[in-house]
Amino acid sequence: MAWTRTAISFAAAGAVILKSHLVPGLIVLGLGLITWMLPRLFPGLGTQNASRQRRLLLVTITVTAAAVVALGVALTAKS
Repeated sequence: MAWTRTAISFAAAGAVILKSHLVPGLIVLGLGLITWMLPRLFPGLGTQNASRQRRLLLVTITVTAAAVVALGVALTAKS
């Protein structure tokens, strides 16, 4: 469920950015799509305790990386 909320958040931010800047908006939308697809690519994650910890770490790393990329796009976009 956390994956879905995060993907929706990135999609919403990407849509807002897309209104004024095409390429940065598409990048953020792509990050949202990647975030949404990850748990579907690895459905067996989270079935055991150790797997659950690895899955949470993967969520944390993915969300942090996507946020850093979005921040970089926002800071470097021409107004």
